[in-house]
Amino acid sequence: MTLDGKPRKSILKRVSSVRPPTVPLPKALSEQIPQEVLEVVLEFLHNNRRALGVCSLVCSGWMPICRHQLFKKLHICPRNATQFLSTAYHPNSTFIPHVRHLSIQQSYRSSTEPIISRTHVGDELSDVEDYSIDDILRPFAAFGILASLTLLVSTGNLSPTIALIHKFPDLKQLELRACSFDSFAQFIDLMSSAPTLRRLSLTDVEWCHLNDTTAKFMEYDLFPNLCVLEVFINAKGHFFNWLVKNRQARELQIVKIGCGHWNYVDDVAVGQFLRMLGSHLKHLSLSSPIWLNHIDLSHNRSLQTLHVSHLQVADEMPLTLARITSPHISSIVFNVLLEPASVDWDEMASILASPQFTTIKFIQFRLPGGSKPWFSDMLHEKLSTLVARGTILVAQS
Repeated sequence: MTLDGKPRKSILKRVSSVRPPTVPLPKALSEQIPQEVLEVVLEFLHNNRRALGVCSLVCSGWMPICRHQLFKKLHICPRNATQFLSTAYHPNSTFIPHVRHLSIQQSYRSSTEPIISRTHVGDELSDVEDYSIDDILRPFAAFGILASLTLLVSTGNLSPTIALIHKFPDLKQLELRACSFDSFAQFIDLMSSAPTLRRLSLTDVEWCHLNDTTAKFMEYDLFPNLCVLEVFINAKGHFFNWLVKNRQARELQIVKIGCGHWNYVDDVAVGQFLRMLGSHLKHLSLSSPIWLNHIDLSHNRSLQTLHVSHLQVADEMPLTLARITSPHISSIVFNVLLEPASVDWDEMASILASPQFTTIKFIQFRLPGGSKPWFSDMLHEKLSTLVARGTILVAQS
């Protein structure tokens, strides 16, 4: 109140609830912004598809940048295959050249069941119930710019697919999941169709006639640039024996091998393959091995990391460590399924005192629940130097 009894006016300004109108950026100013700057700014929206869609409508200059981010990764599955086919084969379609990473998932069917293929403009696409990988790949083959390709649940005759993969000279990553081949030779033909690969991942891949030896002998390196190999298949022994026999993929740096089933043939074949890699191998991951008798790492003089998961025989740990001769080893992880009560920890302490382990950063033991308390006490007693240095880590598997 004022002295004359009138209400005092508020000194605070009232905030208007009306949103001010959006003023577009002047054309003269927007034209001065370099295209590279716009690409950097809009790249921050790569995970926000809605925002990218809005930005693509701002102007003709933003649209190709946003479209590149929107369609950089594309996953085709039975749920969206009809829409993709109708759009990709439309004469005015323009999104195909922007796709770099393509994933194709087929619905499961037997290899004898016919494929309903719709590949020509004008075909009735509204009732597509099934499709082939070739239907999906063919529009991309015209540009040949795919960098990575993932095939999921693929069966039947893959010869047309192999011919199309040849048309991607820049293909760096190939991932096969749940794919079934008519023969081992056909499987190798697909591998040889992508000589520029840097990463090859095989999961649940199989072929008819496990003992098939019809795959031709390769006088040249199929994978001259391959750095990463991930193999999670049952027929590991067959595949690795072929690689060793043909001297293929000899300069791998990262190898991941695993599956729910290992046998003696697998163990021997993997051991021979790792020996062939020699000092090129830097990172090794083994999953679910029954034993490690034939895994001799003494030839891998550049090995930096070793990860063994789901190890069924804990007694294999001292032997595996004793075979490591690389002075570059920095981390080791053992994920053990059973309690390692029978391990000779005095022998382990003697091995870990070797010169090659003086610079190791950490060794982790992942054990079943309930093993951690007594195991930690035992490690403090047997490996006191490494524990004091903070090198030994214990976790529950």
